[in-house]
Order: sequence, then C-alpha cells, then structure tokens
Amino acid sequence: MSAPPKPAPRPQPAARPGSTSPANQVKQPPPPVKFAKDKREGETQPLPSTPPPTSPTLK
Repeated sequence: MSAPPKPAPRPQPAARPGSTSPANQVKQPPPPVKFAKDKREGETQPLPSTPPPTSPTLK
C-alpha cells in the first residue's frame, strides 16, 4: 500500500518544475500589457483638457 503513494508524489514534483517554468514566463508578459492599459488611462486624462476650449466659448 505504501508503494502506490510513492510513485504518485514523484510525478507531481517533476511536472511542477517543468510546468512552473513556462507558466512563470507566460505570467511575466501579461504585466506589461496591464501597464499599456494604464498608459491609455493617461491619454484619457488629456481629454478633460477639452473643457478649456469650452471656457472661452462661455466667455
């Protein structure tokens, strides 16, 4: 009975290092994508600067 449990834990650790390596690499690229979205938000900030043109019209 103690023989079956031994083989099971063995394959798990082996798949962990190999599977974790690629997963970590794929997770790294996503962060940069989030930064790009942040930059887009910055572009929306300049949009609010459109009100200034309306200010002169109010005058």
